[in-house]
Amino acid sequence: MIEENMPSHYIHYLPRRAYLRFLNDKQSPNFEQQDRSHTKDVDEPWYAEDQRLDSGFLRPTYHITRSNSGPAEAIKPGDTIWIISQLFSPWGHLPPALDAKVDVQEVINQQDGTIKFIAAASSIWFPLADISKILNELYTVPKIGQPTHLMSDKNKPVGIYLQSIRKLESSTRLLEWSNKLKKRDFKFISYRIKDGTECAYKCAQKLLKKKKAVYWDRWSLPRRLVERRETVDDKALNLTLESVISDPKCSTVYGIESPLYSDPTSYAQREATLAKQLGKYLSVPC
Repeated sequence: MIEENMPSHYIHYLPRRAYLRFLNDKQSPNFEQQDRSHTKDVDEPWYAEDQRLDSGFLRPTYHITRSNSGPAEAIKPGDTIWIISQLFSPWGHLPPALDAKVDVQEVINQQDGTIKFIAAASSIWFPLADISKILNELYTVPKIGQPTHLMSDKNKPVGIYLQSIRKLESSTRLLEWSNKLKKRDFKFISYRIKDGTECAYKCAQKLLKKKKAVYWDRWSLPRRLVERRETVDDKALNLTLESVISDPKCSTVYGIESPLYSDPTSYAQREATLAKQLGKYLSVPC
């Protein structure tokens, strides 16, 4: 009976994508030829809606799944959902990483058939860091039978194995990994979306290969906001970026110096100015 009442841990996967620009941004290079699969329309309500100060910058506020059966319907308040993600871009994809830890405060069965898990205050975002090795060590619990490897073939994409939420046999390795990750120094990537995204991606890729932890907005900001950065002067965003750069664990700010990086009205220059004041700035030609 005690075991049945203990919190359970689950694991799920959500991809992240590095969009290059907005569809109606005619100042973007090669606007007419741009790849629409990596663009978003700035006028979409999803991107234009007003955001509160606590709109997911500091921690996850909820997680939604289309699954309404199996492990998903068994999740209850007090349980934890570990979100694994992988960032895709026009230049390739980064290794899988731990995106978030969602401690479930409330479960809402929504009218559209999805389940919404409200995140408790203890929920947390994580910097970008390769978690491939840990994923290969995890086991999940099927409805019938013995625990099985999460990834039976480590050469296949993690998304194949986590299309639906799965229940973990043990969360020990993830807890160990996340506790170490929270204490690690990280590198901040500062850049302009309009002409520096490719260089920023390659910088993140190099840092990950060196086993570094990275704060890059394509990964580290809420999905619904990552494309607002250069079109909406959001107070919450500004405060968040300043806080991250000022964090003692932020050891270096990599300034991706593309031609548009020096624009004094951009977030990038605010980041660069603060980083230089703190002695953390490192110039990266682009």
